[in-house]
Amino acid sequence: MLQINELLAFCTRRVHRLFTTRQRVARTRAVAFALTLAMAGSCACGGAVERPTRPVSAPAPAPSDAVGPIDINAAGEAEISALPSFGPRLAARVVEHRRLHGPFERTEELMTVEGVSEARYLAVRFSLTVGR
Repeated sequence: MLQINELLAFCTRRVHRLFTTRQRVARTRAVAFALTLAMAGSCACGGAVERPTRPVSAPAPAPSDAVGPIDINAAGEAEISALPSFGPRLAARVVEHRRLHGPFERTEELMTVEGVSEARYLAVRFSLTVGR
């Protein structure tokens, strides 16, 4: 079995003949890196080379899962602004609209509030309810 240095020297000579200087440097580094990785598992130390691993973490819950259904007739600004794509200014408009025009009959009426487009409503429609 060849030693790492012998393999690196052999590959470097091959690369030197085939490419320009700039390409040689990049290819030599790539070959050296590939050889290092290849030999790490079958080295003379019995494969005891410690390989770095990324820690596995649990996926973050989706924002709609964390919020749950919200009664838009009873929710305050803080609860409404917790909805995806609803900020504090839009939540304040929803509460003001409810104060001026009364409770919502259906969740679709939320689109009558300035700033709540159909796309924004469709994104949160399953997180909304209207209390009776």
